[in-house]
Amino acid sequence: MPPPSVRAFLGSLVLAFAHLLAPLLERLPKRYVVPLGSFAGGAGLAYVFLYLLYELAKYGAPKIHQLIPVGPEPLETLFILLLCALLAHYLLQMWLEERAGIDYVYGGLAMTFIVYNFLAGVGLMEVAQSGEGGLLLYVAALALHLLFNDLLLSHLGAHTHHWRWRFGLAAAPLIGCAFAVKGVLSLGMQYAMLAVIAGGTIIDVLRRELPSANAVRVVPFIAGALLYGALIIANWSF
Repeated sequence: MPPPSVRAFLGSLVLAFAHLLAPLLERLPKRYVVPLGSFAGGAGLAYVFLYLLYELAKYGAPKIHQLIPVGPEPLETLFILLLCALLAHYLLQMWLEERAGIDYVYGGLAMTFIVYNFLAGVGLMEVAQSGEGGLLLYVAALALHLLFNDLLLSHLGAHTHHWRWRFGLAAAPLIGCAFAVKGVLSLGMQYAMLAVIAGGTIIDVLRRELPSANAVRVVPFIAGALLYGALIIANWSF
C-alpha cells in the first residue's frame, strides 16, 4: 500500500481531472442539459447538508473555537462564523450583480471556487491517513461537486470561462495537497477557511444550483440527492 502522501497526491489528480471532464459534458445535446441541471441541484443540496455542514459541526467546530472563540461553545462559534460568511458573500454578490455585471459575478465565484479547491486538496492528506476506502469515497464525492461547480461557471460566463481559469481550478487541489504534506496550515485554520467558503457555497447552491420550477426534473433531482447522499453516508462508515 502506498504511503498517505502518495494516496493524497493521486486523489488530488482526480479532483483536478474533474475540471478537464467538464468541457465534455458541456457538449452534450440540449435535451440532456435540463436533467443534468436537476441532478446537479439535488447533489448540491445533499452536499451542503450531509457533507459540508456535518463536517464543520462534527470536526471543525472545536478546532475553529480554539482559534477564534467568538461564541461561548464550539458550535456557537461555528454558526456565528457561518452567518457572518453567508451575509458577506450574499452582500458581495448583490453588489457585483447590481454595480459590475455578470463578468464580475463570474470572477468572484471563480476565485471562491479556487480557494475551495485548495482546501479540498488540503483535506486529502488527513483522509488518506484513515485508509483507502474513505479516501475513494471522499474523492468521488468531491470530484462530483467540483465538476458541477465548473459547469456552473461555464453557465455564468461562457465567454469568460477559458483555459486560464480552468487551469487555476484544476491546479488548486494539487497545491492544497502539497501544503498539507508539508504541514503548513493548522487544522483550525483549515476549518476556519472552510467555514468562510461554506457561507458562499450555501448561497450558491440555494440561488444558482437549485433548478427553477419550470426547469426541475423530479427524477434526476432526487437521483442526484440520493447518489451524493449515498456516497457521503458510505464515507461515514470509514
